[in-house]
Amino acid sequence: MKITGLRAALLACLTSACGGDGSVVQVVVVEETRTLAEGAQFSYPLALGTYRAEISSGRNGVAVVWVGGTGCQSVTETRSYSAECTMSAVGAVGLANPTLLGVPGDEVVSIRITRL
Repeated sequence: MKITGLRAALLACLTSACGGDGSVVQVVVVEETRTLAEGAQFSYPLALGTYRAEISSGRNGVAVVWVGGTGCQSVTETRSYSAECTMSAVGAVGLANPTLLGVPGDEVVSIRITRL
């Protein structure tokens, strides 16, 4: 069977640029900026796989917690975070703006989660 046109382009993509040659294809699953009010929290559900989370916030920082993963680094409060986690079960990565006495305020948070 002869492969032409769109089918040939798709096959070329699958065998080279799209990772069909054994290279790892990275897929951005979350890329957004959001505001977390003081004491607020939010989570992103994740399927099985390995992920990299890159999170930055202003002012006081946010907490980052992984649920359902192995080799994951959770932190109680940070302004800049970058780590990988392998989800061995369906899980999530959660963000929280901890309530701090005397230091109230919203946190503007940039989130990028990539499936490796």
